[in-house]
Formats: sequence, C-alpha cells, structure tokens
Amino acid sequence: MLMVIAPSPADLVHVRLVGDWDRATNAPLAALLRRAVRPGVRGLVVDMSGTTFVDCSTLHVLEREALRFSARGGRLVVARPSTLTSRVLDLTGFARTWPVTEDLGRALEVALADPADPR
Repeated sequence: MLMVIAPSPADLVHVRLVGDWDRATNAPLAALLRRAVRPGVRGLVVDMSGTTFVDCSTLHVLEREALRFSARGGRLVVARPSTLTSRVLDLTGFARTWPVTEDLGRALEVALADPADPR
C-alpha cells in the first residue's frame, strides 16, 4: 500500500493509490482523505492507476469520504482506474454515482467544476 499526494493547486488535492486496497488499508486511507480535504479544497482526485487490487470495503470508504466532502461543497473524482478496479467500480455501482474518468487531466477539470454540474 502506498499513498502519494501530488503537488496541485491550493484548491485541489491529487492522491495516487498504489498496490492493494482492502479492509486492512481502509483506516489509513480514510485518515489520509480527511486530512487532504483541508479548508479551501474544492476538488479531490483519487488516482487509481497504480492500484492492483481493490475490494468493496475500500469503495465504501471512498463513497463515505465523497459524501462527507460533497456536503462541504467539494467533489471527489476517481481517475485512471486499472482494468480490475474499473470492473469493481462498475459492478458495485460506484461509477454510476461518482465521477470516474480514464484521463487525469479530465479528472482534475471535473474535480474543480461546479458541484451542481453533473459531469
């Protein structure tokens, strides 16, 4: 498990997840996401291009933090999921509820868009 916070504009946080994500990694992930969305942050991009495994409990953490963040006017976007991760996002319905994009540039754009914009 590895989490990297990439340099971004002040109102955007870009987190890259690498490796396996499951029940054992959920508490550190939730803590990281809560710290990342400090006051003034409008967009949170969770880059899953380096994710080799993700289970439903991890998606539950992402959904819970997305709800918490959206209640504060922010937007969480999942970017560049691996093929396996994309399948899990689709099967669980996560991708129908929250923005998911294959392109990092597009994810950054969507994350900073008006939360009322359904992109």
